[in-house]
Amino acid sequence: MDMTFEHSALRRAMVVLVSLNLAGLALLVDPTGADPLYLKSAFGLGTALVLGALIVVAALRFGTRIFVRTRINVFVGALALATLASALQAQSTYVAAFGEQGSYLGVTFTVEMLVVYLAISASFRDVDDWRILFGTIAVAGLLAIGYALARPEFRSIDPDGLGRFLAVLFGGALGFAASPRPDAPRARAAAVALAIVALIAAIGLATRGTLLGFATAVVVAALVDARLHGRDRKTVDSYLLRGLVAVTVVAAIVTVSPLAGRVRDLTRAINVGDRGALAASALAALADRPLLGHGPDNFAAAYPLYRQAGFPSLDASLPTSAPSWPLEIALTIGLVGLVLLVVLLMIAGRSLWLRGLARAPGVAGPILVASAAYLGSGLVSFSSLATEWWPWLAVAAAAAIERGPTDAVAPVRNLPRVVARAIVGVALVAALSGLVAVRAGEDAGRAIHAVADGRPEAAIAAARASVQEDSGRAAHWNVLGLAEELAGDWPAASDAYAAAARRAPYVADYWSSLARSRAHELASGSTEVSAEQVLDAARRAVAADPNSPEPNAVLADVASLTGDYDLALQAAARAVRLAPGRAEYEQLAIAAAIALSDPHAAANTIDELLALHDSAALRVARAKLALETNDRGVARDQANRALQLDPENREARAILDQLGR
Repeated sequence: MDMTFEHSALRRAMVVLVSLNLAGLALLVDPTGADPLYLKSAFGLGTALVLGALIVVAALRFGTRIFVRTRINVFVGALALATLASALQAQSTYVAAFGEQGSYLGVTFTVEMLVVYLAISASFRDVDDWRILFGTIAVAGLLAIGYALARPEFRSIDPDGLGRFLAVLFGGALGFAASPRPDAPRARAAAVALAIVALIAAIGLATRGTLLGFATAVVVAALVDARLHGRDRKTVDSYLLRGLVAVTVVAAIVTVSPLAGRVRDLTRAINVGDRGALAASALAALADRPLLGHGPDNFAAAYPLYRQAGFPSLDASLPTSAPSWPLEIALTIGLVGLVLLVVLLMIAGRSLWLRGLARAPGVAGPILVASAAYLGSGLVSFSSLATEWWPWLAVAAAAAIERGPTDAVAPVRNLPRVVARAIVGVALVAALSGLVAVRAGEDAGRAIHAVADGRPEAAIAAARASVQEDSGRAAHWNVLGLAEELAGDWPAASDAYAAAARRAPYVADYWSSLARSRAHELASGSTEVSAEQVLDAARRAVAADPNSPEPNAVLADVASLTGDYDLALQAAARAVRLAPGRAEYEQLAIAAAIALSDPHAAANTIDELLALHDSAALRVARAKLALETNDRGVARDQANRALQLDPENREARAILDQLGR
């Protein structure tokens, strides 16, 4: 084995593995899986396991002197403990442990990042180590840009995540270009080229967060340049002006080019008003559990109970994060976690500014500017596995630079090669076990496609395989329910939906699907299901997401099927109030009102709905109810109004004919 840790192959392997880990988190996607982002999570956790094994081997061989002693370690540990404490009282402990589908930012991610932190702070000793890391991330960024431009229609492209990553790339490249590197003109030119490519691609994506991150990076880059080169205030102002003008000019050019039109559609899913509604929901949820939050990555678990009514574009969605990193951190791991994170970032930033720019400007400069871009873009962006590793990298860099010049670390004991290989081998086996979950996601993806194509046998086979491979993920059970439903096996579909609802009781869709499936069982004459079981599932859907109209509509539908028309009318009316003007919800209310034994009560409800939305269908229903109470004048007025709204309405004409015009 090598004589010192600094010259060991073990340390170099740690540097390479850290670089691959972070590049994989930024780049990897699996378009064939039910969740394209799960490959990132599995790869990151797998490489972290092997990296952890290398750290253990290094500590056994060279002792604890390989680790830097700094107060940053204390706050990193405190943040990890706050995350664990939050997870222990989370709304969904499974999600807290492994992360929500589409984000995967649970405790396992925190453990992975702790391993990365230890590896960087221990093994990154000279500028060549950082060149490997920065170069690998830059290559991953270029590949991500190429993928986004070549396949903009793919659902695996997350515009917020990609936008924040591009802001980080731009900031890092700008910071590197601003650093004094007279010995590396080619590296400086490459950094400038990378910044330009990132700028063009990000403006094409046109996310607000990306542009905010770019502007923040320009400001901080000017400050870093001033500190490194002793610029005066006038020179700094000049650089700021030039940078902002350059960003504006490139933005104008790209905005009118075909590039912008090709990829801008990716950013239209959620508008400003919807983001405000999500933020309001996050604040309301935070108010209920302020200290430790709702649990790591538990935004989706907390959100439905605090959903804001009156935002139709959000009615069918279940976001997995808040639209701002301070809100996301506060809601998930509480104000305790947010304060610890902010303090940690401040301590690390101060260390990079005071010590880092003096000792390693080519490292500290890019990290400071990229961190500013990350934090700036994150103020109006959703969290993403593609970029949430960056704060850990920045903090680890600050710790590594604090080490300063030290004596070489010699071995403290002889570690037999067989022991070292056994430790790494066990880690490799554990890492490869994550492929089972990746395969589960791919099987679920195949099942989804088979359901869409109308192939029940293939859908059931793939869906059953997915739940066998990863039985804890509620979404896989839901896919199995869809497959069984396609095959017409309602009892099996009910069992699958029930399993999904047990694992994620906060998802109203699972309860609604269970209610519908049980209703089909009941309608087929099954003695295994009662009307109360059908209604119970539908009520639980409404309880899980009370301000979403669809669960109320499902409750109205199944209540009508079971003959409870009073409940059906109440539920349908609430659906209409939550989403005025939706014809399908109005039809549910009309059907329940006509079937209700009390036409006066039904008429009062229809009048309330007419005050929200004046439609021909509601007017005809009101006319029919007036006929039941023998109020011919009201019936005539309502039918005439229906014809004003819809001159071709046959029911209104029939009512007027019945009344003798």
